[in-house]
Amino acid sequence: MSQSIPPEELELLIAGYVLNSLTDEEAALFEELLDDAEVVRAIAQMEQTLEKAYAPTEIQPSPRLRAALMSAATAKPATSASSVNAPRARVLVLPVWAKALGGVAAALIVGLSTSNYLLWRSLQASQATAQEPVVILLQPTEALTTPAKVMVKVNPDTLQGTLIVENLPPLEPGKVYVLWTVLAPDAPFTKDPKNAILTQVFAVEAEENQTQPFFFPSAFQNPEVVEAIAVTIEDADAPQSHKSAPILIQKL
Repeated sequence: MSQSIPPEELELLIAGYVLNSLTDEEAALFEELLDDAEVVRAIAQMEQTLEKAYAPTEIQPSPRLRAALMSAATAKPATSASSVNAPRARVLVLPVWAKALGGVAAALIVGLSTSNYLLWRSLQASQATAQEPVVILLQPTEALTTPAKVMVKVNPDTLQGTLIVENLPPLEPGKVYVLWTVLAPDAPFTKDPKNAILTQVFAVEAEENQTQPFFFPSAFQNPEVVEAIAVTIEDADAPQSHKSAPILIQKL
């Protein structure tokens, strides 16, 4: 019966059988094809290809497939003694659709690998979302004369942070606030002469609450080298110069 089915359709049926994705109608049609020894061998070939790609635990074939394989094996003609004593090389000629199964299996491997990768990325994203953020409340220094509060929230896995500012006074033109990540002197990261990494530049237009998203530097994922989080007031034209002392700081 397999001869009456177009090769492309037969390839898809075999792939669907191996992946257990056939519809009821396709399964009923393919059930009749299991009597064809060539189809059974093609199924086994594709299953072996996928098993080599993923190296899963051994799975026994279904009773139906096992019976079909045994039937195909016992149906082969017995070899004579002379043929045993003088073995000859035999070239197995497969149908066109069977030769194409290697390409179909390769495509299935690529598709499954992509699916697994996307599933892994989705799982990583959901785990990162579920991670509780670290909350750091910066303490004012003597340089700050107003009862302001600055707090940062950060997800250590994604380094995504949120800057929360309350009652911090606006600055004169040409000045900005700068958030710094202060590292240990021997930390193996690029930092300025004050052992700090510029993390975020922000401005305040009015003494009101505001939030701002930002990202911490990768050094924050190494807590043993992070010594403090601080805020200074710098020149807007060169905030990286880091000339001022902190007005808020929290040692870690």
